[in-house]
Amino acid sequence: MSGQLPTRVRADRTGTGAGSAGPAAEPALFFDPFPTEPSWSAVGPAPEQAQVPAPSPPRPPGRIRRAVPWLIGSLVLVAAAAALAVTIVVSIPRDEPQPVTPGRYSASQVADGCDLVDQRVLERWAPQGAGTPAHHERRGSALIGGGGADCSFAGTASGRTIARAEFAMDAEIADSYGASPYGSWIDTELRRPVPGRVAGALPGLGERAVYALDEDKTDYSHRVEYTVAAQDDNLAVKVRIAVFVDERTQLDRDDVRQACIDQVQRVFDGMRQRGV
Repeated sequence: MSGQLPTRVRADRTGTGAGSAGPAAEPALFFDPFPTEPSWSAVGPAPEQAQVPAPSPPRPPGRIRRAVPWLIGSLVLVAAAAALAVTIVVSIPRDEPQPVTPGRYSASQVADGCDLVDQRVLERWAPQGAGTPAHHERRGSALIGGGGADCSFAGTASGRTIARAEFAMDAEIADSYGASPYGSWIDTELRRPVPGRVAGALPGLGERAVYALDEDKTDYSHRVEYTVAAQDDNLAVKVRIAVFVDERTQLDRDDVRQACIDQVQRVFDGMRQRGV
């Protein structure tokens, strides 16, 4: 047949040869010379491809595993150091004050430090008061004791003579630690290398006492400054009197000295506890 493509056929393995029991099968095409494309409209839209997530970057091998032991070890060391610090602080012995032993003197009954002294002591040199006396009281502690009082005032004179005088008193009760300002008074007030100063022991006043004298005298003026510091039992007292006069006024340093001694003794009497 002209104009037709030859068609190759193959016989089925079960063909009509001799010995075959049934009819021969129809020949099958080996290939389709005119294949047809499948129609997706008949079976639905084309399937979409599944989106595969991008793989995450790999972790550095062993870094986290190596960091965990270091972190735990650091926390353990910090906790141990804190516990050691607390143990050291708690174990340090504290210098607890001993119970106060009552002494012969007390500041509890002192309402005004200037009441302990004679505020007219300067009138022999400077009869006119100069300002209001200043005072301060320290009650001390019920646990460790201590306390004290101080007083200061001044006087002047004008007219035919010119003069000025100053007074200062400081009284301190020793606390249960035994601290007393007497030693520092000696070091800072009486042993300083001041030109013309004379200092020494002063017997007969309290348990121990010292004095210091500073004096300047010219043809036109005379200045005397006396300081007396004494201690008796738990009380230390210091009194300073300074007097300046012109050439028309007589000034005796022994009078100033005795005035200091009298005022120190007056403070001892005023702060002594009754019945002790």
